[in-house]
Amino acid sequence: MLIEELAAAGERRVLAPGELLCSEGDESNAAYIVLSGRIEAYVGTGDRTVVLGHHEHEALIGEVTALVGGHRTASLRAVDETAVSVVGTDLLRSVFDRHPAESAEAVSQARDRTDRSRVAALLTHELDTTDGEAVAAVAERVTLSSLRSGEILFEAGEAADSAYLVLSGRLTVETADGTQITQVGRGGIVGEFGLLEDRARTATIRALRDSGLARLTGADFGAITATHTGLAMGFVRRIVERSGQETSIGSNVGRSACVVVTAPADVRMVTSKMVDALDNIGSTAHLSAARVDAMLGAANASTVRAGGVGETRLIELLHQVDADHDHVVLEGHVDHPEWTERAIRHADQVVVLCSADPLPDEELAIRALLAQVPAQTPTWLALSHPPEIDRPVGTAAIRDRFGVDEVHHVSGTATTDLARVARLAVGEGYAVVLSGGGARGFAHIGAVGAMEDHGVPIDRIAGASMGAVIAASIAQQIDPTRRVELVQRQFTKLLDYTIPVVSLVKGERITKSIHEQWGGYDIEDLWLPFSCVATNLTTAQVVQQRTGPTDVAVRASVAIPGVLPPVPVDGDLLIDGGVLDNLPVDLVADDYSIGTVIAVDVTPPLGPRAKADFGLSVSGWSALRDQLSRRKNQYPGVVSILMRTMLIGSARDRDITIASDRVDLYVDLELKRVSLLDFETVEEVAARGHEASLDRIGEWWSERQSSFTENRRARSDAAAHNS
Repeated sequence: MLIEELAAAGERRVLAPGELLCSEGDESNAAYIVLSGRIEAYVGTGDRTVVLGHHEHEALIGEVTALVGGHRTASLRAVDETAVSVVGTDLLRSVFDRHPAESAEAVSQARDRTDRSRVAALLTHELDTTDGEAVAAVAERVTLSSLRSGEILFEAGEAADSAYLVLSGRLTVETADGTQITQVGRGGIVGEFGLLEDRARTATIRALRDSGLARLTGADFGAITATHTGLAMGFVRRIVERSGQETSIGSNVGRSACVVVTAPADVRMVTSKMVDALDNIGSTAHLSAARVDAMLGAANASTVRAGGVGETRLIELLHQVDADHDHVVLEGHVDHPEWTERAIRHADQVVVLCSADPLPDEELAIRALLAQVPAQTPTWLALSHPPEIDRPVGTAAIRDRFGVDEVHHVSGTATTDLARVARLAVGEGYAVVLSGGGARGFAHIGAVGAMEDHGVPIDRIAGASMGAVIAASIAQQIDPTRRVELVQRQFTKLLDYTIPVVSLVKGERITKSIHEQWGGYDIEDLWLPFSCVATNLTTAQVVQQRTGPTDVAVRASVAIPGVLPPVPVDGDLLIDGGVLDNLPVDLVADDYSIGTVIAVDVTPPLGPRAKADFGLSVSGWSALRDQLSRRKNQYPGVVSILMRTMLIGSARDRDITIASDRVDLYVDLELKRVSLLDFETVEEVAARGHEASLDRIGEWWSERQSSFTENRRARSDAAAHNS
């Protein structure tokens, strides 16, 4: 009945042999019934096409994407002269509604075809193969399945007998004790060593959110590659190149965030600001309960019961939106609990925008939301502060009170703050890392000013030693016009020399200066997410400081060994972070909220030179007499020796970091004739840093913006063509 009614209701169209009915990627607004002849479905272009199958008399094609919207997952062309009935979306929905049982079966079969099309397209790209026949064989043999958020795919120690391709959603890779190693998104493969040899799983794989998978067993892989050796070699090569154990990591696109607003604010305005910020980076979908209802053409389509045809259409819509966009913002709402629960399960990240000090009713709503979040899904609070407040307070207590992973700060519903939270939530945040380097670190003020001049966002900021001081000032959101003045006040007449039993200087002045600026601030009370490093002298380890008192963290990070006293913390001694990590990219590079890392390095390329041959011993009295006389000083200073020795310790790790792909923009500032202890030169060095970095940052940012613009234009042109 269903097929006959659709065939009779549609518009007849006749295709010549080889004529395209539709192309992969086209906007979908109709389904097709084959009346006579034969239609071939394929993915790819040129010599990389994969034929997925053929459709003959009374076959229904393209119904899922026509029902839920989105883009074609395969191209369709006539093999010989073929007649089809073209059924528009509205007509298709009305006929389906009259035949619920047949519709459910048709949608289920169509989803199977659609997912196999995705398997072929993803494998063709992943393996970079032109062997369409082999890819089609894989797509035909795989078993399709799904995982709900939090469910385990397999555990460490289990026998490995198959690999899984991620079609949608995201998985986490964990050690046996639950520590997360990495995440795998759409197009990624997990468990691939199960195709090559009998061995135990080395990691546990869990669904971070609702995910669709395609399973290929080792037996099927062996059967296919017996006649398609090229595919076997391609698969093995990718495994070796991209995996040490259980995974080869897919693209980071397709990340989704569920945003729920409990604060007294305009929900649509808040989410629209976040979506606008993300759409400047990549294609972004915005799904709310009302939008889903409209897209599916039915009231309450977002809250359908489990197991019905309505749920199948909803799941496919979410699947399709994921596949078609770089990011998805799922707008939850306390008035739509069923949709919000599904949105939370479908999110990589959950963000609750709430009042800075929630009243009891709002607190109950927040707790009810958080209770629905799977244990493995990162959860943040974004506190909406009254615009007039000077600074947040008590952030750590709120984090502990609600048991969330992080707390972020928003001034009211400020666009810049909401944009920052949005970028971080989908893994597109911009992180800035500032190196140590003594007084040369004043140049960081100018470099950050250059970023601001060009509109480069700063979503997280980190530093070591003097870089920690400047980074904390930026995180505090000191007015840019006052930064130089503030730092000048902090470092004027800083060196209070003492008898060098513990250190050359007492550290009283710098401690007082740091306390005046950040005393009473926890790190989490800063407007921007801030972190810095210190070195644990007791255990010889890097200490990453993300929580606790800001003044203690900054004071420890600048404790130049031998120059400033170390900082006692919990029985250990902390000294300057630059000793082991002078450019602490590790603070941000492995953070899933970060997509771009900018590192500014003021470390001098060379240390002090021998100005004369003073032999193998030095008299301190002679050196002092030389300094006080008008003669050219031939001796290196003890402080410059200590500081350069400190920086040598982390130089190799810095070079490795720079040579890797972990830094997107590396700005090394050559600051000749600036001594590491020229603490009276703040304004001059800051100006030099601005001048030296302005064009380099501008050129990089211009190229990046051009890339974003080209991508948006391509999407716009494609949409116009498809319409």
